[in-house]
Parts: sequence; structure tokens; C-alpha cells
Amino acid sequence: MKKLIIALSISYSCIHAQKVLVSETVEIIAEKNILGLSTTLELDEDLVRDAWEKKMKEWGGYKSKSKIYTCEKAFIPSIANAPFRVISKVATTKKGVVVWYTFEDSTVVLNATSSPKTYTNATKLLHDFGLEQYIFDINNQIKDAEKVLSTTVKEQEKMISKGEDIKSSMADNRSEKVKLEQKLKDNEKEFVQLKADSEANLINQKTANENVEKMKRAVEVVRSKISKVE
Repeated sequence: MKKLIIALSISYSCIHAQKVLVSETVEIIAEKNILGLSTTLELDEDLVRDAWEKKMKEWGGYKSKSKIYTCEKAFIPSIANAPFRVISKVATTKKGVVVWYTFEDSTVVLNATSSPKTYTNATKLLHDFGLEQYIFDINNQIKDAEKVLSTTVKEQEKMISKGEDIKSSMADNRSEKVKLEQKLKDNEKEFVQLKADSEANLINQKTANENVEKMKRAVEVVRSKISKVE
């Protein structure tokens, strides 16, 4: 039952559509309101955080404090040809895990109007990251579902095999029943014959007993002749 519940929850989560949306949001960093890009992912925070930290390491390493990440010299070819400063934050809200980041460098401006290409590439980068996390999560769900399926198939095969064993036992039982019923019939016939033999034996015993008595008397008659010899 527990495995079935797991399988059903996996199926439901796979059916539920997950869309990555990137939007402009403001975060308070060092008591300053800073505009950046963010996306909210309906995933486990630890998994998202680990993936984001790995991403920042690819850019050039990072420092973190109170869930705020800073990469002083991030190199992201799709954004700029030279290293620049990136500030990021990962936090859990009621809607999911929010991944926010912005560029804090005079050479790179995150503005849809003044630097549309940079803005578009930055949006795509965050969108692709969210997409990768959902795909990674779904692949893990598929693995879990396949494990449950494999176990369920084995249980099914076990039940089918047990069913065949039960059918075989039923056939053996029926065959044994037929044999026992025949044996009971043969036993009844044998009993009737033994009863008849017993009755005949009693008659024969009576005859034998009478013959013995006759022979005893005959012997006495013969013995009595000795006393008559003169």
C-alpha cells in the first residue's frame, strides 16, 4: 500500500505542469533596495541551493553570508566578455524556492531598456537554470517510479507464480480426493467381503468344533476297548 501511495504521488507531481517564469524583483541587500531577476521553483531548497552554488562556482567562485552570495569576478560569456560582480540570493517562500540575482558592476547593466541583449541573456540564463532543475527533479521522479514499477512487477510475478502453485495444489488435492474416494469404495467392498468371510468362518468354526467333539468321543470309544480285553 505504501509503495502504491508513493507511485501515485510521483504520477501526480509528473502530471502537474511546472513552468519557469523569470521576473524583475527587488531584494534588500545591505539595507539597499536592489533590482534584479528572480524565478520561483517548486522544489526542495537544499537541492536548488546546491545547484545554484555549483553554477556560481562555474562562473568563478563565490562568498556567502546570510543566504547572500557574492561572486566578485564572475565570467559569464553570454553576459559580458570580461569578469563582473554578481550578487545572488536563494530563499524559501510559501510559493517555493526563490532564486534571485543581479549584476553590480559599472560595465554590466541589468536594464531591459538600456541593455536589452544583456537583460535577455540574463533572463534566459536564469530560465535555463530553473528548467534544468525541473528536468533533473523529473528524471529523479522517473527513476523512483521505475523502481516502484520494478518492485510492483516482481510482486505481480510473485502473485502469478503463487496462483499457479495454488492451481497445481488444487489439482493435486482433487486427484488425491478421487483416489481417496476410490479407496473408500474399495475399502467398503473389502469390509463387506471380510464380514462375509467372518460369518463363514464362524460356521466353519462351529463345524470344526463339532468334528473335534466327535473325534474325542471316538477316541474314548477306542480306549474303552482296552478294558474289555480278557
